[in-house]
Amino acid sequence: MNFLEKNIRKQWLIYAISRYLYQKFFSSFFFEPDINVFKYLKKNKNLNIVDVGSSDGSFSKYLSKFIYKSNFYCFEPLNHLHKNYSLKNNNNLNLIKKGCGKKNKSLKIYTPYVKIFLSIKIYLKFYSSIDLNFLKKNLFKSFKKKNFFSFLVNVIKIKRIDDFKIKADIIKIDTENFENEVVLGSIKTIKKNYPILYIENPSIKLDKILFNLKYKKYQFLKEKEKLKQVKFNNSYSYNYIFVQDVNVFKKFTVII
Repeated sequence: MNFLEKNIRKQWLIYAISRYLYQKFFSSFFFEPDINVFKYLKKNKNLNIVDVGSSDGSFSKYLSKFIYKSNFYCFEPLNHLHKNYSLKNNNNLNLIKKGCGKKNKSLKIYTPYVKIFLSIKIYLKFYSSIDLNFLKKNLFKSFKKKNFFSFLVNVIKIKRIDDFKIKADIIKIDTENFENEVVLGSIKTIKKNYPILYIENPSIKLDKILFNLKYKKYQFLKEKEKLKQVKFNNSYSYNYIFVQDVNVFKKFTVII
């Protein structure tokens, strides 16, 4: 998270407005810097990209700038986020109104909101999480407020990625502390295809799972155009790239 975003997040209303404007007008032009690692793929056509926790589609919309004629499978279970959008470069969009996890079942998901006047509510829908305790900690970390928010509760359908039998080349996971469950429901897909994994804030438990699957863990340093190999079991907040073979990318300097 950069300096500007940190300061925007300190005020919930400014954050909500800025996120709406970003999604409406700018999501095809800006995203988190480490997504630019995919500019260096040796193969950038006819891929299958799985976007778990696709939210408003920001990741897939930006990624489609440098991926061509590929299939995007975007999983998003929430009605207020599951909206149609377009991708660039003749990419095919498949919107799937489900969450992903280890078992096929129904679960509650919580979306924070603030009631500002009578029946007017402002939803911070991008914070939605299945883990209510995690969500509350995340809100307090961002906004320094504990009891300021109420929570909308929705029941969503969870499916295993393995059930979709997608020949995945890239799997992105951003599910607000549900990443472990998503990967555990994707083991057959991972073992069969060994896709690139792009995961936000992987836990120590998830690190161990991927280590046992012979993956290596990297950070992308955009300014230096280098991949930095990092230790498993670290606890830093970051988007990480997991690959078995770094040669899926054009030549990088890899920092050990």
